[in-house]
Amino acid sequence: MTYSADFWIWAAAMLLVLGLGGGAIALAALRPLGRQVPFPQPVSTLSLVISDAAQQQLQTGLRAYQTGRYGVAIDAFNRLIEREPSCAEAFHNRGLTHANLGKTNLAVGDLVKAGELYDQQRAKAGVDTVKAQLQQLAQRV
Repeated sequence: MTYSADFWIWAAAMLLVLGLGGGAIALAALRPLGRQVPFPQPVSTLSLVISDAAQQQLQTGLRAYQTGRYGVAIDAFNRLIEREPSCAEAFHNRGLTHANLGKTNLAVGDLVKAGELYDQQRAKAGVDTVKAQLQQLAQRV
């Protein structure tokens, strides 16, 4: 079967569009849009004592966050949540990471959970910080 020149031009154009679109989607999933992120600094002060293994996961997540490796940060915060499900800072930092990636719905869910945990731990500063960050996210939408 032979194809006309018009078909090959159309096929090449479609492959180019799909390739560029797929690349843009992949890049957007891994990096925030632009250079500026809404929350450049993670939360590093803990409201409760956690195990040494959990502390290592926290440090891994914090380093990844600070260097813009948000996928690695999310993985570390996920492992921290598995080890210490009452660690408000794990949810807080994962929420900030999602916000920096433009994933607002995931960010809000994690920030609300962090706020609930801070409240249970009577960590008023954490609750106040989360409220302010949720307001900041609401203004961006």
